[in-house]
Amino acid sequence: MMLNQKAIELGASDAKILDTATIPLDPAIIQFCRHCKGYGQCANCPPHAMRIHAAIRWVKSFKRACVMKLDLEPRHLMSPDCMVHFRKLFTIVSALERVAEQTVSVDASALGAGSCNPETIPSASLVGMVLF
Repeated sequence: MMLNQKAIELGASDAKILDTATIPLDPAIIQFCRHCKGYGQCANCPPHAMRIHAAIRWVKSFKRACVMKLDLEPRHLMSPDCMVHFRKLFTIVSALERVAEQTVSVDASALGAGSCNPETIPSASLVGMVLF
C-alpha cells in the first residue's frame, strides 16, 4: 500500500507523495517559531533543535515525502480544543513513519504542524518547509 493511501485510511483528508526536491524550503520560516508560546521549551524546538541550514540538508537527504493534510475550518485551530486536531495529525504521521520503516524498509521521519511541544513530534516549520 502506498503511504498516501494509508494516510487517508488513517484519517487524512488528502495525501500526496512528493519528490523532496519539489518541496520549498525557506530558512525564514523558522522566524515563526520565535512567536510560538512554546519556543525553547523542548528538545524539538529552536534554539535546541538542529540549525536551519542543517535541517534543510537533512530534508534534502530524503528522496520522497508523504505530505498530508486535515481539512479544518480555521476556527478549530484557534479553539480551546485545537490540540484534539493536532493530536490526530501527530497520530497519523507517527503511524505513517512506522509503516514506512516496516514496509518500505527506509529510514523515515515524521514531522507535524503547529508547535513542537514535548507531547508532539517536530514541526515541519522547524526544517523550513513551506507547505501553506
